[in-house]
Amino acid sequence: MAKEPIFLNLSTSSSYLPFSQKYIFLGNIGGYQYKTQEIYRLIDPSIDSTFKFLFADNDTKILENMLNSILFPDSPKLSELQILINEVVRPNPKYRGKIRGDITCRAKLDKNNIISSIEVQIVIFGDFTKRLLNSNKGLNNNSDYEISWSLGLLINITKKEKYSSNVNLNKIQNGEKKELNLLNDIKIDLNEEIIKINKGEDININNKKIGNLGKEWIKFLGLRTWCPRNFGRFILPKNYNLSNNKYLIEVINKLENIPTKILNDSLSLETDLYYFTEELQNAQLKGQVKSAFKLFKEGCGNKYIIIILGNEKFKIDNVKVFLEEFKELNDSIEKFLLFLKDNKYLLD
Repeated sequence: MAKEPIFLNLSTSSSYLPFSQKYIFLGNIGGYQYKTQEIYRLIDPSIDSTFKFLFADNDTKILENMLNSILFPDSPKLSELQILINEVVRPNPKYRGKIRGDITCRAKLDKNNIISSIEVQIVIFGDFTKRLLNSNKGLNNNSDYEISWSLGLLINITKKEKYSSNVNLNKIQNGEKKELNLLNDIKIDLNEEIIKINKGEDININNKKIGNLGKEWIKFLGLRTWCPRNFGRFILPKNYNLSNNKYLIEVINKLENIPTKILNDSLSLETDLYYFTEELQNAQLKGQVKSAFKLFKEGCGNKYIIIILGNEKFKIDNVKVFLEEFKELNDSIEKFLLFLKDNKYLLD
């Protein structure tokens, strides 16, 4: 059994050995293998009802630890948290593919009373930064608190919006700029940060370098971006020291024993998200193929076609479906397919 925590070193790779009935998890760095017969089977912690179940609890120690580890790794710290919206809401099917968790709380930060919202967004429609700003303004307008914080946890599937960012309110007076501690928006692109974590790189959030506790929370919240799956569940090795943070271990155990109703709602939304993402990816691939074909039939340079196609690989049957509207140009389509084959754009 490993003594040092292994969660940050776990990679996307795992395998199962039927003969020994063992799971093998691979590490990102050092070529480590973690073998076990017992595993955690988890659902996505970032789906609406699941996220609220895990963090919108009257006992706010888990939420407090998560927020402080990510946003305030040094002093001052959040304290005296109180959940203002503490219900677990059944996800609304009309938001197909637009899944979010939203928790509002009040707290002490240093000597100041603040109000804060935490939101998870899996699929982006529109400008998430603008949405956080609107949320933050709403917090100010509908409360007696002067200082508000909005934390947006972004899981980027559409690639429409990327990268973590901070938004602060500044005042310029007599040519001097002063940062006002009134409105603070922090957007964390979990995909991008987890890629850095898996490479062993430093992570800076809220203009601070976060430690391993913050990195572990980010990697946990973004399970769907990296964690191995087995029969539709995210799997982690038991019998190893995943983390020295008792709150992270507590939330993993809580997630493994989630109530049936929340489990079923989350799995239903996971299915919807899977099909939505598949449709979205097909639409993107279709657009790439059509644009590349138009340039090809016009005799444009190959380098422009290659730029459009990027690193994608296509099934030949899908390409033919994507180009159905050009079926009268059969000769051009056949030549285009040959071009794709010669340049290794077709899947075997």
